[in-house]
Order: sequence, then C-alpha cells, then structure tokens
Amino acid sequence: MIIKEPCIIDTSHWDVPNWDILDPRVVGVIMKATQGKYFVDPTFTSQWLGAGRVKRPRSAYHFMELNDVSTQVENFFTACEDVGAIVSGRWMGEIEPVLDAEIELTSAVARLSMAVGITKSRLSQKKLLDLQDPERHLARNPAMVVRAMRADMAKKSVFAGLTSAVTASQLAAQYKAWLDLVEAELKVRPILYASKWTLAAAGSPAWVKDYKGWWAQYPYDPDGQSAPAYLPINAMGWWTWQYSDKGKLQGFTGDVSVFNGSQEEWAAETGGEVMIPPEPPIGETMNAHNPNELNLRKAPMGEIIRLMPANTQLEIDEIITAADGSKWAHTTNQPVNGYCASWLLVYDEAPAVETISFDVRTSTGKTGTATIELK
Repeated sequence: MIIKEPCIIDTSHWDVPNWDILDPRVVGVIMKATQGKYFVDPTFTSQWLGAGRVKRPRSAYHFMELNDVSTQVENFFTACEDVGAIVSGRWMGEIEPVLDAEIELTSAVARLSMAVGITKSRLSQKKLLDLQDPERHLARNPAMVVRAMRADMAKKSVFAGLTSAVTASQLAAQYKAWLDLVEAELKVRPILYASKWTLAAAGSPAWVKDYKGWWAQYPYDPDGQSAPAYLPINAMGWWTWQYSDKGKLQGFTGDVSVFNGSQEEWAAETGGEVMIPPEPPIGETMNAHNPNELNLRKAPMGEIIRLMPANTQLEIDEIITAADGSKWAHTTNQPVNGYCASWLLVYDEAPAVETISFDVRTSTGKTGTATIELK
C-alpha cells in the first residue's frame, strides 16, 4: 500500500511509534488521551512528549462513551493538563483537540451478546430484532439488559458505557455537548472524527458541517483512491481522511490518514512548530512521585541503576535538558542518586508563592508567558 502524503498517524497504547526512527513522511500525530469518564491511555504522557521531542504537530482525542458528558470532558481536560497539552486553560497542541465519535447503536446485538456470553446463533430472529431496537427491547425484557450491563462492567469491556433506549437524537446531543463544552472552555473548535455510518447512527445531524471532518473510510484498494469515496451526510468536505488501519512506515504500523492539502498548507495550518511544555518550578528541592515505574539512571539516557516502583517519593533538586532535548530530573533521596525522565513525575508541593510565571518556548524560538494562580 502506498502511503499518502501529507501523512498523519493515529496512535494509542495499541500502536506506539518508535519516535527515534519515525518516518519523515509523518507530519502530524493525533493520539488517544481518554475514553469515557475514567480511562486515560497509559501511553498518553510518553506519546505526547515523544511527538514533541521529534517536532511533530500533535493533538489528542477523546473516545466518546454513552454516559455523563461533563465528567468525560473533565477526564479529558485533566489528562491533557497533566502532560502540558492544556496550560492555564490554553490549548497547547498544534492541532485542535478531537472528539472520536464511533458509537453505533445498531451494534447493540454484539455488545449485549458479548456481555452475557451468548452468540447470535443461539438467539431467535425475534430476539435479534428486539436487541437491534434497544428501546423496544428494554420495554420487553429490562432484567436481561440490567444483567448484561452488570456483566459488561465486571469484564471492564470497552462497551461499558452502553445504555439502552438511546435514540439517534440523544446520541447526537451527547456528541454536540462534548464539542460545545470543550470549545467554550478552550476557545478552540474541536475536530470531529467519525464515519458516514457512525454519524448516521446519530441521525446525521446538520451541525456536522460546522466542524473540520476527520473521516474514516477504508477502501478495498486505497491506492486506487485519492479521496474518500463517500462522506457523512451534511459534511462540508474533508480535512483529513483515514484510509487504512494497516499503514506501514518506518517506526510505526497502524492507522494512517492523509491531509487534504499540500505540505505547505499543512505547515501553515499547524504553525510548523511544536510547543515545549513549561518546566515545573524547582526550589532547593521539590517533592515528587512517579505514577508509573521509572528507571533510575547514572546519567540522562545512561546505564540503569535500579527500577523505582510506582509512587516512590522523590526529592528533585535539578532538571536538565539532554542533548536530544529530553528532560531529566536529578533525585537526591535514593540509595544511589541518579536521573529519571522528569516529565513522568507528578509534583506534590508548590512554592510558597501565590502565582508562578514561566516562559513558553516554541521550536522556532517564539516566546510567551503563562501564569498559574496558586491561591
């Protein structure tokens, strides 16, 4: 398969790029941040920083589930703030935030079947018809739906957010609520990722035309197409087209998309630069802990001294920048002092001041100032 350019990749914990050898044809990275009310992709931090280190424009997406929208927005904001994608209410990504709208109400059969451990072959045609119409099925057999939901939650299925009796208009309203809340808070209009079929499940709402469309449409032979064969109803063209989940590039295998424009237009749209997150304030020492396991090294990128378990309490007295631009923190309270990747740390204490101001630098030398209120 020929890789279409300009190429954008879609990443998550299922397909983490090798940033050190990433194909130069990749000009943008859109990575999974969150899903539903509570899930945060375990690789989001490393992917956000990795893409920034190799100077690829970035965005983050939220995978929508059928549950409370405001809590889902809060989950997305918290995860993005933790990695520096949002600073002081400002979106720092070079590409706008993205809503992943992939809920298909017609797949209720598969979801409920998975939850209760049954197969289609064991269901009568009448029962299949009931399951394909959740509202009708709920009225006929609410006990089965409740049991299915409990089993689904217990298995921690990706369909844990499934609810019954959801209409297309209600689904569209959930999507729009997320988009509106994010835009109101960040003053940036999000991008909508979907397909013709997932938006049809939401009634193909008229407001689709108001958003940049990142449309998924996988042809049998992608090499024979230069644009999507069909678009969602009410879509005003396409911003990017995800044409395959089997793209093979140096340093990455997975979902690939093409931008609807030239390399120059892409650079103009994304600014052609990567925002560098501000460093945390450091006094004489700063208490911190690592949410995940970390390697303590003799020097940045050097020999490993020991593995530090998650939530180890650390004292940090210095943050340095290595030759490749990565950030490293020096610890002072370990049996053998050493260095660890500073951006994987969570800082517990703030200085005894009311505000912190720091410079925000870009890879092209532009500067700005951000202020955090500590009151």
